[in-house]
Amino acid sequence: ASTPLVWETAINQWPGIFKDIDQAMIVFLEMFPALLVLDPRTRNMLEDFSDRGVRTGIVTNGGTPMQTAKIEESGLVALVDSYMISGSLGVRKPDPVIFQAALESIGAVAGRTLFVGDNAEHDIVGASDVGMKGAWMSLSRPWPVEGTEPDFVLENVWDVRQLVFGEGATE
Repeated sequence: ASTPLVWETAINQWPGIFKDIDQAMIVFLEMFPALLVLDPRTRNMLEDFSDRGVRTGIVTNGGTPMQTAKIEESGLVALVDSYMISGSLGVRKPDPVIFQAALESIGAVAGRTLFVGDNAEHDIVGASDVGMKGAWMSLSRPWPVEGTEPDFVLENVWDVRQLVFGEGATE
């Protein structure tokens, strides 16, 4: 169902809570970042990366206020070295500018950097275009981009630990 239809259905299902779709969306957007919970395995992995000197960052498309709130509320801000938000830079993935800015912000070289993402075209192809290796979170989906393949296919984000540290890496 389309987003407006979902909100209209919710408003009709629970009358009196919101006066209209716009009000429901405003409340949702204000509350959403606070609802995010970082999986303890992700926290553990990022802490392990930091302890071992592996620099990490986030590159995200979206508006600056919402994405910043999500990064801060989830606790990721304390676990990564840098984050790039498309709304702040004026370019969106897969534009090479956002990937280059991310590399510069953590002092990394593209050829020695792994980019992990769940969007084949925006994340993996975009990162590959600037020389990074790409690890695609397939979420059990087939690879959708013809003529190219990801360097790695992951089923969950915790598999990144093994890619970075090699065989036998554990949580």
